[in-house]
Amino acid sequence: MPIAGFAIGGWNSATALVVYWVENVIGSLLIALRILLHQRLTHKQGHYRVQLNTTTTTRNGKARSVSYRKANTTFLVEFLVTSILFTAAHGLFLGILLGVMQAPIDSNAVLGGVGLVAAFQLISFVIDVMSIKTRPFAWIKQVSQFALGRVVLVHLAIIAGVFLAVFLSNNAAFVVPFAALKLLSDLSNGVSMGVKGERAAPAWLIRVMDTIKPGKKPGEDFATYLVTERERGRAEAALDEQVRK
Repeated sequence: MPIAGFAIGGWNSATALVVYWVENVIGSLLIALRILLHQRLTHKQGHYRVQLNTTTTTRNGKARSVSYRKANTTFLVEFLVTSILFTAAHGLFLGILLGVMQAPIDSNAVLGGVGLVAAFQLISFVIDVMSIKTRPFAWIKQVSQFALGRVVLVHLAIIAGVFLAVFLSNNAAFVVPFAALKLLSDLSNGVSMGVKGERAAPAWLIRVMDTIKPGKKPGEDFATYLVTERERGRAEAALDEQVRK
């Protein structure tokens, strides 16, 4: 919707960016509501485990985990805190930038664009809710991770847009990184949601990684590392799908 408004609807960059930001707000709130409904209807164990953390297995077989926050929380709280903090920071930063750029905002276009975005988001929400009780935890986790990825994408697009606008001396160029990255992200996420099963890493990637950091002992190559990580992921996913008593 923002791309169409900017490309053919006569919106300026400020108007399109405001609609992008509001779209993130609406999307995050509806994802949070999906998480809440899924938690209440399925009672899956994954909702009560730390999900937004970094856990990797080193090549010597030892697990190294850096938790995003303490484990006495729920997946809903993790998602909300992360998305709200990033979205609020982006809104503040975007407001300051638009003020400095003195870019006018078409309030009528914003209201119309936000209305259409909200309508599409609500249709998607209703479709998901119709089958949410039978969905696995892996589904709601993937949907949430895609949403957080879009929030981070806004941050990257802001940085890229500032440099592009300064380099071209054209404030309208500020919206281009948002449009390009957002479109590619949505297309990629749509394809990823339809992919079934696990895909093996390409052989060239394994060779490159082994060249960059070769294993010191037999069995410490990158292919073995990937197998170990995949097994760990399967074990955690199985635990997430257990129903909490």
